[in-house]
Amino acid sequence: MVENCLARQTQTLPEPRKASAVTAPEPRPPFAGIFIAASTGGPEALYKLLRDLDPTTPAAVFLVLHGPKWMLETFADRLGRETNMPVRLGTDGMRIVEGEVYLAPGAVHMEVSSIGFKIRLVAGPPVNYVCPAADPLFRSGAQAFGPHSVGVIMTGMGRDGSDGAAELRAAGGAVLVQDPSTSTATSMPASAIEMGAASEVVPLDDLAASISDHAKAKALKLRARITR
Repeated sequence: MVENCLARQTQTLPEPRKASAVTAPEPRPPFAGIFIAASTGGPEALYKLLRDLDPTTPAAVFLVLHGPKWMLETFADRLGRETNMPVRLGTDGMRIVEGEVYLAPGAVHMEVSSIGFKIRLVAGPPVNYVCPAADPLFRSGAQAFGPHSVGVIMTGMGRDGSDGAAELRAAGGAVLVQDPSTSTATSMPASAIEMGAASEVVPLDDLAASISDHAKAKALKLRARITR
């Protein structure tokens, strides 16, 4: 456990990506995708974030919190009781619904399938020393939601999420990073900022409102395209 923490803390920052914009497949769902990564200090920050998030935000929320299977099962239950949105532990093939939160379960990586817009669980080795990891989720979000995505990097130790957030931004999505000064552990948000992946750096108290504003704007543009 100590060796794992030290490895995450000293993990080499990936090279900044110069990816071309990703074109998401048609048809698109009529809502945005919000992709959130958190680790050390994440539970309390996430309780606050999702309590503050406008439940009418036209989006589905996908969440990776680093931790073992038993902890994530307990966290999903408590998060659902303490916030205004339904929280589901992701299962393979689960249909994605607007207004719901999907938490990655333990010991597998959670992705979003652009075919039918369903949850996909992928067994595999740790990414960035963790499983579940945010990078696989964010990369799949770039493919499935493209410019109608909002990535969020919150408090945490290590580098997970930075590379995937860069792909989300290259696909036209917004990437909001929690201000390190409001984070329990600073290396996850700091690495995203250092890579140039952040569209905005936002204090925790203002993060929910900023997420909602971006998601509403993206959903509005998406729905305008669909109705044309």
